[in-house]
This record gives sequence, C-alpha cells and structure tokens, in this order.
Amino acid sequence: ITITCGTEGAVIYYTTDGSDPALTTAAALEYSGGFRIDKTTTVAAIAVKDGWLDSEVVRGVYTLKEKSTGGGGGGSSAPAKTEEPFVNPFKDVKQGDWFYDAVMWAVKNGVTDGTTPTTFSPSGSATRAQTVTFLYRYMKLKGEGFEGLWSFELEFSDVDEIPEYALEAFSYGVMKGVIEGDGGRLLPNGRCTRAQIVTMLSRYFAE
Repeated sequence: ITITCGTEGAVIYYTTDGSDPALTTAAALEYSGGFRIDKTTTVAAIAVKDGWLDSEVVRGVYTLKEKSTGGGGGGSSAPAKTEEPFVNPFKDVKQGDWFYDAVMWAVKNGVTDGTTPTTFSPSGSATRAQTVTFLYRYMKLKGEGFEGLWSFELEFSDVDEIPEYALEAFSYGVMKGVIEGDGGRLLPNGRCTRAQIVTMLSRYFAE
C-alpha cells in the first residue's frame, strides 16, 4: 500500500489498526514507503508539517481477496490490487462540506489543483482560463485532447493574454467548438459566469 500527500515537505503518519495516527498514538508509524498487508486492514493516515495545520485523518479499509490464476482447483492465487488512500491536503475543505467529495475527486483525478499547496479557496471564483482548463483536463481523463506534438492557430486579438497552462485547453476547446470568443476575444482572465460554464458543458456533452 502506498500513501501520498500533495503538500511538499509534509510527513505522513499512519496506523494499521484503525486508531488515529496522531503523534501521541503508540501505534502510529512514520510513512517511509509502500508496505504490504496480509489480511483485511484498516489504514488511517494523517499528514503534518511544521507551522501548518494537520490534515484530516483519512481511513481506508483494504480487503485482501484471493483469486485463482490457474484452471480447476489446483491453480495458484494472487492478492487483488489495492487502491492507495488519498490524503486531503486542503485546510479549507473539510469532510462534511457539501463540495468535499467533488473537490477530492477533481484533485485526485488531476482535473484541478489548489490555489496553494494547502488551500483550495472553495468560495473563490474562477477565470475563463481556469474553467476551460478544468474542462480540458476532464477531456484528457476521458481519453480526448491533443496527443504528442500539436499545432492550432487561435485567431483572437487577446491570445497573448492566455496563461501558458491554459493555451492547450483553449486551442482544443476552440477547435472542437466548445469555446467561442466574445467580439473576437477569448477574455482568458475574465471571470467565468454560470451561464458560460453550462454553455461550455452543453456544447461538450452534445458532441
């Protein structure tokens, strides 16, 4: 089992008996690399860093199942794969928040990052560049998007204002007809309205 945290320099502590992995817990171990289990195990983990708030405790129950890899009754068996737990790095996103599951899904799948390593800024608004990038990363998750070397000319007067991270997303979105300009401009640093977001979504899913 491997445990990861998105905060650079954070130390992960974990337990394999379901108890809280606080520093005062005798069963807590400092994570230094992947480890194996040989039975159904409840792993609890927490990430800590000096001067920062500790992450929430994340738990995962891992059931070790045996599956036959041979024919009849004499085949050998191999343990089923386990999924590594994901540690919430954001101090402003808590379990119980109505958006918690959505944020964890988006970050775990690479659709979005935080505004800093430890903050997501859930009440903040998004620019058009950020929104287009979210959608494009979802497209990539579904196996779409540019592959390898690519080239597409954006014929808009404010192309130079597009952040480097969003250039590929805008290019693909315009090429697919998901994104249209406004008076010959893309307005990448403007705020994205709810109407604009649902319009982009409808164009994408209507393809």
